[in-house]
Amino acid sequence: MCSNALFRKLSCEGVSRSYFSYLFKKYTNMTFIEFLTTERIKRSEFLLLDPKAHIIDIAFDSGFLSISSFNRAFKKIKGISPSEFRKTMTKNAF
Repeated sequence: MCSNALFRKLSCEGVSRSYFSYLFKKYTNMTFIEFLTTERIKRSEFLLLDPKAHIIDIAFDSGFLSISSFNRAFKKIKGISPSEFRKTMTKNAF
């Protein structure tokens, strides 16, 4: 579910976007966007294990709207680029 759809649903239930954000941060110690980005990166890690999959396809399949935002988020969270991650994981697999 995309975040806008979630916020529309919450609005119908009488929960404002700001109140949801406040509660989410209070109970998870991260913003909803940080959580969503982390979950997308986790999914991409699994997809990167397939050496035949193109990184751009993995970015879009993981919910990113551009390859540059995917690369930036991946490096911020994992400390290495998606291609470096793939090389490291395939090297360690054999």
